[in-house]
Amino acid sequence: IGIIKTVCRQLHNTVVRMEILQGIDDTHNHVVFAIRELGPVSGGRASGTSVVRRQQSFKPDLSYIDRLSWSPVPAAQFCQIFPFHIIFDEHQHLCQLGTSLFRVVTTYNIDVQNIKMNDLFVVERPQGMTLNFDDIKAHINMVFILQSKNSEPKEALRLKGQMVCLNEDDSDGKMLFLCSPRVCDLSELSGRRLYLSDLPLHDATRDLMLLDDTRANQHGQIVKLEDMNSKLNVAHQALADAHQDLEKEKDLTDKLLYSMFPVHVASQLKQNEDVAAETFPSVTILFSDIVGFTSICGRCHPSQVINMLDSLYKEFDAVTRENKLYKVETIGDAYMVVGGLTNRADCHEEMVCNQALDMMAVVGKVRNP
Repeated sequence: IGIIKTVCRQLHNTVVRMEILQGIDDTHNHVVFAIRELGPVSGGRASGTSVVRRQQSFKPDLSYIDRLSWSPVPAAQFCQIFPFHIIFDEHQHLCQLGTSLFRVVTTYNIDVQNIKMNDLFVVERPQGMTLNFDDIKAHINMVFILQSKNSEPKEALRLKGQMVCLNEDDSDGKMLFLCSPRVCDLSELSGRRLYLSDLPLHDATRDLMLLDDTRANQHGQIVKLEDMNSKLNVAHQALADAHQDLEKEKDLTDKLLYSMFPVHVASQLKQNEDVAAETFPSVTILFSDIVGFTSICGRCHPSQVINMLDSLYKEFDAVTRENKLYKVETIGDAYMVVGGLTNRADCHEEMVCNQALDMMAVVGKVRNP
């Protein structure tokens, strides 16, 4: 209200009073004001007491159009320039359709010459109004959204644009609805039986849809790359786990190999080298057996016997390493070591004797089941 009063005072040199005749309610979504002129501005105040209703509206001077050398645009060319527009009269009869809109409407087997505007479309925005001229003129400065009637929701055609009064001073006035289809992406455009070429080059909807399609494709590529990256990470983790398991098995194989053969022989076998036979002039061999082993096996559970042998041979292996002897093999309760085989020492007899004494000493650590 203050803006209107200031404009009247500064531009029209008059003072006005504004009253609200009708507010926004369930049936009206706009406000109606009454502007009453109090008089010209005089010393900062209005003079005069006459109260009249000001109904004048600003109209631009369009007289220069008559002086232009070219003729008005033909209707056929206008329909191509604006492929989405509708011209209808005050009786709702369709007078003219844009080329793209005409093609879409006729695909539904609609006779455009014998159908009215309100039979084809319903006003979605502004809400709560019809397509009669009075309602349209009351909302002429608002954005209109029309939706086709009797269509599936996925195929409903929604048009967004503005209403323009043609031949407003004539009794046979017409209304121009200059619009564009309200769609979000290319799939929705094709669902309305439209093509990208139907949109004029100057329409921002074309650029928005192409941008949205490009971003959707980029998002799809990003999703695919992330999916491939996840699969690669899973495969890499599986490969790392398999490599770790392989290293564990390799370590077990090496331990078994080095426990069966001397170190230099096991190394040659590991590298797939031929092992040459060697001759030793003298070695000392120790054999050991468990006294009464057969009776122990007859009286005890097999697991008890296995645990006893495992504990006993662990003690034997420890003293064998301390005495730097070589264990040939273990069969049943027999334990065999050799001196002077891997360690070519002149005192291997003494080393084997020490082994025998140490074995007798550690036997007391193992319990007879």
